[in-house]
Amino acid sequence: MPHLSRALLMRKLHELEEKLPTRRIVFDSHIGLDKTVILAGMGRSGSTFVADLINCDNIYRVMFEPFRFDRVPEAQNFIYPCYLRADNTDPNFLLPAQKILTGKVHSQWIDKENRAIFPQRRLIKDIRINLFLKWLHNHFPAVKIVLLVRHPCAVAESWLAVFGVGRSAFDRLNANPLLVEDIGSSIMEHYRQAKPGLESLVFLWCISYWIPFHQFSKDELYLLFYEDLLLDPHIELERLFAFLGHPYSPQKAQRVFSQASSTARFDQDTRSQGFKFDSWMSRVTPAQIERAYEIMSLFGLEQLYSPVTGKPDKEIALSLLAANG
Repeated sequence: MPHLSRALLMRKLHELEEKLPTRRIVFDSHIGLDKTVILAGMGRSGSTFVADLINCDNIYRVMFEPFRFDRVPEAQNFIYPCYLRADNTDPNFLLPAQKILTGKVHSQWIDKENRAIFPQRRLIKDIRINLFLKWLHNHFPAVKIVLLVRHPCAVAESWLAVFGVGRSAFDRLNANPLLVEDIGSSIMEHYRQAKPGLESLVFLWCISYWIPFHQFSKDELYLLFYEDLLLDPHIELERLFAFLGHPYSPQKAQRVFSQASSTARFDQDTRSQGFKFDSWMSRVTPAQIERAYEIMSLFGLEQLYSPVTGKPDKEIALSLLAANG
């Protein structure tokens, strides 16, 4: 088979997907916003795995990345990376967001992770909404929000292995005057000078998390560190399920741990690695780690993770959120 360019390969995969059977049947019109959960995080942070854990008893309609502008017509205005200030009232964003959050959108793309025909709850998993997460909360306060965080070096290393280096996010962020104003022009100038690859992806991670850390108070969302979930899964899941408001079944959760998520790399974060949270440290150089913490320090996020162990400090994270409330 001749070598295919990445763009051609992606186009052929999309064409194949369009030929697959139509969307799976699901009835969720009775589910209110108070039974709706948003799971947000950056790509390669383990969100599919966490969504599987949340839905381990299959009571959710799982909506897969419904804010992806190039796959969901209703989301066409949410061009990634989309930044909305929390007080934005533009109906071009509000109306489609309401349609999405109330489950009125269906497609092969959105419903491909769903297994429930008559769900009791709704789970929206999306890796492209961090920069307007507070906006969603302000306009739809009944929706519960879970923000998933993973070490920036782990995310960047996995991102490069799976997605490669892209410039679209870089260019769009720098072209957004409101974001540049809110982040700070001097920090964005550092971003413009960042080397492509791991360095620019750490900047993207910092921007993706600085915005919600700067906007939310600690009682407005549930902060979940991927590393804590792997280090002490049952304690973390008990807390998470208490926040979500439904019982936690260790037996059902354990079945998820015994399987790899559908988007996981099989050489990382799966059974082959025993769910080691720090396996990335053998693939990132000390110089790269040092540079990552220099970048994090520009945003005041360098204390979120130990540079030695890679473990998170949730107290530091909660103190950042507490400063907003």
